[in-house]
Amino acid sequence: MGEYKKALTNLNDLLEIEKNDAFALRYREETYLILNEYEKSKADLTTLLKINKDDEWATKAIEAIERRV
Repeated sequence: MGEYKKALTNLNDLLEIEKNDAFALRYREETYLILNEYEKSKADLTTLLKINKDDEWATKAIEAIERRV
């Protein structure tokens, strides 16, 4: 799990510089999901939908998380 925590640190640093970087948000969301941090994952997905409301992947991922928790 240490590598995932390191990845989160790097992604958070990147998102401080470019808060709407869709790729960084998606990777961070997936990392949160792996770490079972579902609410944080869902928050990033919600941000992705604000960037692109037609993002079908983000919509389906939110639905999957809601079924999981």
